[in-house]
Amino acid sequence: MPFFKDCIGAIDGTHVDARVPAEQQVAYIGRHGTTTQNVMAVCDFNMCFTFVLAGWEGSTHDSRIFQRALMDPSYNFPYPPHGKPFISREALVQEIFKITMFLVTIIHTYCAISNFAGKYYVVDAGYPLQRGFLKPYSGTRYHLPDFRRGSRPIQGRREIFNQAHSSLRSVIERSFGVWKNKWKILRDMPPYSLTKQRDIVIATMSLHNYIRRHPSRSDTHFRACDEDEHFIYPAGIQRRTGQSNENSGGDHVIGIRVGVDEMVALRDSIADQLHRA
Repeated sequence: MPFFKDCIGAIDGTHVDARVPAEQQVAYIGRHGTTTQNVMAVCDFNMCFTFVLAGWEGSTHDSRIFQRALMDPSYNFPYPPHGKPFISREALVQEIFKITMFLVTIIHTYCAISNFAGKYYVVDAGYPLQRGFLKPYSGTRYHLPDFRRGSRPIQGRREIFNQAHSSLRSVIERSFGVWKNKWKILRDMPPYSLTKQRDIVIATMSLHNYIRRHPSRSDTHFRACDEDEHFIYPAGIQRRTGQSNENSGGDHVIGIRVGVDEMVALRDSIADQLHRA
């Protein structure tokens, strides 16, 4: 989309079937009441995965996995250019917060959208607002099924933005859908060790990328998405109709607020452009 010209991909979490020893099952019970591993992934707009963090307990919140990916350098998270958090360690933030508050205030004052030159990922309302990660407006319809099946037309700049944002971010759901449909083992995992189950996720994502980068007309899974830009396999949809962010509590921020105002300004600027278009 031309209005999101600096967007380089999308981020979301998905759940994969897991076989877990009885004594560990409680932690692995996911959103649907079955044992799963929670997998965070980043994808580009060619539906290739560019980062994966697998093996987390199914009960773990997406935002916790996201913060660990950013805070632990051993994971080598692919930060968007100029989008790396100002400070990643919460302990360090707490130590210098009072000293830097005045400087942060000045930075906020002069951080205008015209000066924001960084790239960014699109994320949903479950992720924190910070530099390099653009999330939708809270308190407003967001997920595409809510718009398609809604009885009222899209109203206002916030809903216009959220629909466009959701449409753009759906690439991660489309990618998850192709991936899960192609590899049946992800829907019925054998009772391997948890480490091997995690490695199966990573290996199948690598194979997914190889197949995508070496296209074949016989690949029915990718072809279905290429022929219809709105098509999403049901396995890739992470939320059901009605699970919008209309009742969410707003833009939650973790750690220091450097970069937050930039993303708010960017979001408002895109919303204004979409509203005028």
